[in-house]
Amino acid sequence: MFPIILCSIIVGIFLILIITLVSKARKKKNINNLKEKAGKAEKENALLAIDELRKIIKAQPYDYETRKKLIDLYFQQKMYLPAVRECMVMIDACATGAEVNELVYTRKIGEGYFHLKNYEEAKKYFLIARKISKNTDFLSSFYLGKIEFENQNNDKAIYFLNEAMKMDSNNLELVRLKGVLSFNIGSYREASLAMGKIVAANPGDTEAIYYLGISLFRINKFVDAVKYLSMVRNVALYQIDVEFTLATIYKKKGDLPKAVEVLTEVLDSVKKGTITNFPPNKACDIYYLLGDCYAASRETNSALAAFQEVVNINPRYKDASFRLEHCSQLSENTLLERFLVGTVNDFTSICKMFVKYYVAKYSHLRGSVKFFSADINSRGEMEIRAEVSSGKYATVVYFIFFRTNSTIGDFTLRSVYNMLKEEKIDKGVCVTAGTFSPTAVTFMESRMLDGIDKAQLSQILQEMTPLIHKKNI
Repeated sequence: MFPIILCSIIVGIFLILIITLVSKARKKKNINNLKEKAGKAEKENALLAIDELRKIIKAQPYDYETRKKLIDLYFQQKMYLPAVRECMVMIDACATGAEVNELVYTRKIGEGYFHLKNYEEAKKYFLIARKISKNTDFLSSFYLGKIEFENQNNDKAIYFLNEAMKMDSNNLELVRLKGVLSFNIGSYREASLAMGKIVAANPGDTEAIYYLGISLFRINKFVDAVKYLSMVRNVALYQIDVEFTLATIYKKKGDLPKAVEVLTEVLDSVKKGTITNFPPNKACDIYYLLGDCYAASRETNSALAAFQEVVNINPRYKDASFRLEHCSQLSENTLLERFLVGTVNDFTSICKMFVKYYVAKYSHLRGSVKFFSADINSRGEMEIRAEVSSGKYATVVYFIFFRTNSTIGDFTLRSVYNMLKEEKIDKGVCVTAGTFSPTAVTFMESRMLDGIDKAQLSQILQEMTPLIHKKNI
């Protein structure tokens, strides 16, 4: 009986072994078939390949080589969430002693979270990767720079990008990011160097050319700026900014007609529909600069029209309302315009004529005027010293003409008053195309100082106009 039982047991064990071996062989064959399918699909259909690789991993959870392929495909297909999950499995495998590169998959988790815009998680894993590599991993430093850039933490971004630069200073993507960041924080010299490197490597890179041109403009390298900006004048994304910058350069160089030409061409293109992307704020920039150019060219009516366009769009834009009012007054009073923006000879003649007219019509002093001096100081102010004689009495009067439309404060008037005392001048008259501050008005009330502001100046000049014309000044 026992031999029969023993024999049965042996036969049973043998059958189990056979079944197991057959099962393993069948499983191996199936897995090989799946790998073959996955290999073929990888070249033709990545999503099908992913399905086949998933089946393999389900059958063989510890097949890390297959997981590596799956992770790569996930990243290729921008399937970042499942990629992160698989990378986590790989990290866990490190703890079991599996031959898995912990640094690589820690970094990949960071990359996945970065592409998912989960910057906090991404940052966490990139910092771990830096720690694993003892701060020698280029990609971790690079991505940390990107994250801080996206979070607008400029100082931290610069730190990590500089760390990455130590490891690979020729990486053009890194150089570009460093250049854009430098541009954003106002380090235009650094930005120009970075973008110059990009353009040298890729002369057709319009983004780099744009940043290079603007950066060169910001550091006053106008010739080079015009060279590069001219290359991207027809690129729709940059066209308006480029034209505006070119016009600004021409204005700074004193070529007002060229600046006006560029700006009017932009506006004509907008009207024709050639340029469609024209934001309101940029329209204000264009019209304001155009008005500024016309004002500098003494084309008051054209300046008036340009500033009116600005105010129509945005009444609070810079000092457009003030410039509009100023131009309106100038258009009504050509003598005031000449006072403010005329030639030096014009300005001098008008000031001298003003002194005589003021003494004759507005001052309590009456008599003939004798000029001692009439000079323009280093600040562009006209200083006139004159003697007003009436019979046996003579009064020395000092006139100062402020060629500005800003506010004159008491500090300026104190300097004038101290000078009067030092030179023993009897009286001072301060004339401005702007206004006097309340403290300045108070200061003059108790002293031998008279103040003539824009309203009074404009009135007197209007009265003087026939006289000026009569004398052909």
